[in-house]
Amino acid sequence: MVDTNTKDKELTRLLPQIGAHLVTGEDPVLVMKGASMRPMTDVLVVTNARVVAFSSLKWADGAKFEARAGQIESAEADGRKVAIRTREGEAISFSVGKAEASRAVDAISRLASGAPDARVDAGLDAARAASDANEAAWDAVPIAGSATRNRVNRATWRVLRAAAYEDEVPLFLITGDDGTGVLAAFTDRCMIIKAGLMTSALAGSFGGSRQATFHYSQITGIEYNAGLLLGVLEILTASYNGTANKDRWRGISASRNKDANQAEALSNTLPLAKDGYKNAQGHINELRRLVSASKQVQVMVESPTPSDGGGNLASELGKLAELKQQGLLDDAEFAEAKRAVLAKFS
Repeated sequence: MVDTNTKDKELTRLLPQIGAHLVTGEDPVLVMKGASMRPMTDVLVVTNARVVAFSSLKWADGAKFEARAGQIESAEADGRKVAIRTREGEAISFSVGKAEASRAVDAISRLASGAPDARVDAGLDAARAASDANEAAWDAVPIAGSATRNRVNRATWRVLRAAAYEDEVPLFLITGDDGTGVLAAFTDRCMIIKAGLMTSALAGSFGGSRQATFHYSQITGIEYNAGLLLGVLEILTASYNGTANKDRWRGISASRNKDANQAEALSNTLPLAKDGYKNAQGHINELRRLVSASKQVQVMVESPTPSDGGGNLASELGKLAELKQQGLLDDAEFAEAKRAVLAKFS
């Protein structure tokens, strides 16, 4: 039974979000909705192993405050507030109702005075180690282009983390001119992200973001158009076919969402000055290699068995002819595969 100050419907909505941040054997015993300014949170949770506080607007960010049973130095009810302090000097003052504050302090005091669960503590240690390793991997993502690492805004990092699969980090980032967006490359796809206050305003989506994902197998080309100083990197696909040049120095009279030539607003373009292009040349070459590798067709030729006889040669050649007819093999690939088949049966 979870002690709470919320209605059953809201608790039902909160518990899955909370559970995603708990480890095996860890169960919530108290869930309170309230408010804390430092850190900014609105959900206080007491489990059988620790006290944690979350922001319900940013569940993906994880716990904003955490104190295990052995780390809790004090928990006091100060009017409508729950004041918690750790032995390491961290503190949180969480506002709830007066009665709720007393109940929360009782739950925290029971936690602090009880014996820790070794199994849950081991799970928390493992989760922390995995989290630290993941953070280190994200910190090590290579970045090149026009803007420096510290100019990749928090909104972009949030979009990237949400888009990444479990335990996945980008291979590299290419940063556009300041405030214009980022290209992130993964093993099977790349993304152009235009997020953040200034960037979204330039993209014609003020307060929101533009996000486009391009699987390498769908990319038909990577184009760069440059003037004297400025330039634009463009990802071409069947949908974005590059029938018109997206020159950053043109199209300045129309509104951003109406101008089909506005590189800051288009989902498949990244404004990238010539210096930034030079800085990111290695990443761009790798991006082209990934696109090329995704389009390579592997032809598997089975060795004939003694009972197959010569009839299998015709079958294999027929299969190759079908692949060529379907456009999966070009003339050079067909000729090479045909030689391999003939060699197997010679």
